[in-house]
Amino acid sequence: MVWFFYDFFNKFIPFIATLYGHEGKMEAEFITNLDAMFIIIFQVFISALIMKKRPLSAMLSGFIIASIGMALTLLTQNVIFTLIAILIFSVGEMAASPKITEYIGRIAPSDKKALYMGYSFLPVFIGSILAGIISGNVYQTMSDKHTLLVQDLANKGISLSNELSHNEYFDKAASALNMSNKELTDYLWNTYHPSNIWVVILGIGLFSALCLWLYNRFLMKNNNSYQQ
Repeated sequence: MVWFFYDFFNKFIPFIATLYGHEGKMEAEFITNLDAMFIIIFQVFISALIMKKRPLSAMLSGFIIASIGMALTLLTQNVIFTLIAILIFSVGEMAASPKITEYIGRIAPSDKKALYMGYSFLPVFIGSILAGIISGNVYQTMSDKHTLLVQDLANKGISLSNELSHNEYFDKAASALNMSNKELTDYLWNTYHPSNIWVVILGIGLFSALCLWLYNRFLMKNNNSYQQ
């Protein structure tokens, strides 16, 4: 993906490729920061749209939209499509994030709002600890380029030193297979379909939205302080 981003910006906006590109690839941080850029540009507009929506409705819509956007970023190597997908993810994030605090404030008893607000960061803490363990293994098995390349070379009976860095390993592999780096990337993409991880991403997002709806529907139904 980083090669395709570099080719796109180098052709149409070359100063971006010069500032944020290196050895024919865009820096991963640049791609990640596109989400922040979209939020800076559109947050006021999105906030105006959801201002009068109920927190639960806004959160559910945001979770689903963000999940769809994240899944779409993995479907293709087309840069324009990916930029639009990142924008869709950002819209979902902008819709849900402001309403999370409002939702927690409404469901909390009047004398425990600060406690509820504090504990609302507990899932973030748990996610930070467990995400690498759980999602890391899934990603490595399904979509990690280095893992797929090692598997492919093993199938072809080609052995390279494990002491090489990932970049060096990829360069050596491309040379051994008589391919350019871009051709090898295309080969791995078309052969092993790492984009299939979109199913996992979308499934997690939809499951989270369902759990939130079930929580509000059944666990909060007797809470008179907050009615959706």
